[in-house]
Amino acid sequence: MLDLLYAAPSWAIFLSFSGLAVASALAVPLLARLVRPAPDTKEQLDVALRATGIVSGVLTLVLAFSAAEARVQLQEARATVNREAQALESLLRAGSFALAEPAPLREVAIRYARTAATEEFPAMRRGEASAATAEAMAALETVTRQAAARLGPGQAADLLRQVDDVSDLRDTRLRQSEGGVPAEFWMLVLLLTAALFACGALFPPRRHNLALVGVQAAVMGALLAFVFIMDQPYRGSVSAGAAPLLHAAEVMARR
Repeated sequence: MLDLLYAAPSWAIFLSFSGLAVASALAVPLLARLVRPAPDTKEQLDVALRATGIVSGVLTLVLAFSAAEARVQLQEARATVNREAQALESLLRAGSFALAEPAPLREVAIRYARTAATEEFPAMRRGEASAATAEAMAALETVTRQAAARLGPGQAADLLRQVDDVSDLRDTRLRQSEGGVPAEFWMLVLLLTAALFACGALFPPRRHNLALVGVQAAVMGALLAFVFIMDQPYRGSVSAGAAPLLHAAEVMARR
């Protein structure tokens, strides 16, 4: 179910969350009216508004913090992919200057970039790594070490450092794919959302009160959708893509 939601376009996620929130919020006062309707008094309306205001305020604050956290993680993921692509290009550039025959290094660097983009990124959406990309990384390290063995100490150290940078950035990318907003925040959000819906039973059963509950639920549903869309840095329509790695492969192929 979550995979289908992450694969859906952003507008569909916004509509789904807002629609479900409105339906759930309106169901509470309608059911309460059948069981025990709230008194239609000014005091009761004041209690309902105060309770709803407190819960919605706290929920909005938690969602804003969660959205900020998700945005930071997304920016870090995009920066990691960019640095990984740049490290690959830098490795091949150094090899091209230092090696008499850099073709083997170029070949494995291109293979790594392409398998990471076409196989590992889809796998990361499932929380997995790609075996083909791991093999390409191992081949890149092997070829680099073999090449470094034929170079002087300074050039060899530079080449080995750069291939280590690529490996470290791949590890960082894989760790980031397991990230997202902590589960405790989602638990708190769900608890506060349930409390907000429950506050709907406090409103006197009038149409304008139901309209108020529905509009508020639609807004909260949209905020929930926004956090959900940005929650996983390598999943969904708003995520860190593999374009920098594909671009690096094209650049390296032209060298």
